[in-house]
Amino acid sequence: MDQDKLEVVPQAVLDELNELYEDEYFGFYHFMIDVIERPIKSDYPATRKWVERNHYTDELFLKINKHIAGEPQFKAEKPKKWIVRTKETDDDGEYWCLIKNPWGFYDMAGVDFQDAHKFDTKDEAEEWINPQHEAVEVEE
Repeated sequence: MDQDKLEVVPQAVLDELNELYEDEYFGFYHFMIDVIERPIKSDYPATRKWVERNHYTDELFLKINKHIAGEPQFKAEKPKKWIVRTKETDDDGEYWCLIKNPWGFYDMAGVDFQDAHKFDTKDEAEEWINPQHEAVEVEE
């Protein structure tokens, strides 16, 4: 299948689906038992939550079965990070971003986004915002 037509899923889900693919004889069967019979202690927690969020549709289970059978249906989403920057640009049209200086302290500086300190979650980034700053999602 064309890479552009693959459904985007979290990396943890793709890892679990690929693990099921390696069990060529019982992969899908094992997954179905896990989803139906083991709601508390799942062997595939990320995939289970993702399936629940997608309402257990027949189409979804068909795609999972095809993927496990070796016909790719999914690809991992691009990793995302969060930065803290000013809400407005300065006189030069640049945003100021939170950076970690050489002494381990945080500072604001007029740097490109790739040089800004990147947080793994929005919650971590929001600990550093104030009325003049915002948390912004960026691709890694």
